[in-house]
Amino acid sequence: MLIELRNLLISVPTENGRRDLARNINLKLSPGQIITIAGPSGCGKSTLLRSIIKLTPLLEGSISIADRSIEEWSIPELRNRCIYLHQHPVIFPGSVELNLTMPFNFRLNKKIRRNHRKISEVINAVGLPADSLNINSSTLSGGEAQRVALARAMLVEPQVLLLDEPTASLDPDSSDIIIDTIKRWIDEKERGVIWVVHERDVIRKLGVDPMVMTPDGLVASGSSHDK
Repeated sequence: MLIELRNLLISVPTENGRRDLARNINLKLSPGQIITIAGPSGCGKSTLLRSIIKLTPLLEGSISIADRSIEEWSIPELRNRCIYLHQHPVIFPGSVELNLTMPFNFRLNKKIRRNHRKISEVINAVGLPADSLNINSSTLSGGEAQRVALARAMLVEPQVLLLDEPTASLDPDSSDIIIDTIKRWIDEKERGVIWVVHERDVIRKLGVDPMVMTPDGLVASGSSHDK
């Protein structure tokens, strides 16, 4: 099992303490699986993803990664194994190539060689032209930045991607490229994805009925569910 969530409480801090968004969140992610999560804005979908990698404190319940409690994982190991991609990813000043190779400077990734052929393949896979490597990151559109962030994550070779509406800034053709890329990425090795999704077209193209986040837990729904 890649990830198992048991009886999580999802909440956010407020001036008076906290506001509970959802409880009794239970989920299992297996190798080769895409799980999609839908629900109204503010219901806790992004907070759930952040909880998995300790960006948001876990107040109730438990999370296991590869059958080990997240408490047994160091934060660098955890966030290398499960990479969270925000709707507005962090892009560093400098070239696209610098952004793609930045993770190789971290101790945990020293074993991953800077393979220029692999970098070119990943850039192509996310639908960016080959000469994108020399582009200054400050000139990237929101959709281009999202694709650079996805390429950077794929180069680190995590087991799980936690995707927070990764196609929200993309046109339909670019969105299709990302969907196809992630499907192939999962098939290459024993990987998995938890995908917070908004667009009905994306749900349909993924071919996975979403789980809908409610105050009382995740509820299975048909792909026609209106977010």
